[in-house]
Amino acid sequence: MAILAQFFCGRDEGHVFIADAKGGDPSITGFPLEPVVSETLDYFKGILEGGESEAGEALRSLVEPIVEHSAEDEVVWIVPHNILHYLPFHALPTKEGFLGFRNPVCYTPSASTLPVCRRGPRLDGKPVISIGDPTQDLRYARLEAERVAEAFNGESLLERMATKQRLFVEIDKH
Repeated sequence: MAILAQFFCGRDEGHVFIADAKGGDPSITGFPLEPVVSETLDYFKGILEGGESEAGEALRSLVEPIVEHSAEDEVVWIVPHNILHYLPFHALPTKEGFLGFRNPVCYTPSASTLPVCRRGPRLDGKPVISIGDPTQDLRYARLEAERVAEAFNGESLLERMATKQRLFVEIDKH
């Protein structure tokens, strides 16, 4: 089983809508937005300046409704909104430890993408071309492009070969 936790940030208040596969009415929990924004900024400032940071009560309150409405080891799909896209929900603490230790956590930019995500990749025999590090300044982009091409039995265009013109040539071949 899985639950969906979709967040929305308004002007002064945020809400989390939690739904499960059973199809009942979703749970809706409101939270004041200013403390969440303030703690998020402090959280990242601590990480950037000191290498570590702790989540405060406002950030912890974001995961409390998730814990209340999910069983341990149940998959949690999180749909963040606004500044919440920057939060590592899986690393936020609960009373039992970090959310990610309690539940597998997945992220999606929109709940409407879930059916596509659940179907998995559908290539239908079409060739895959991955592009990596055209400016040669992205640390792991070359490796990532090579692995994607390898995983899908495709080819990769790397570094100086990763141009729009070369991509169109490769597309025309197929």
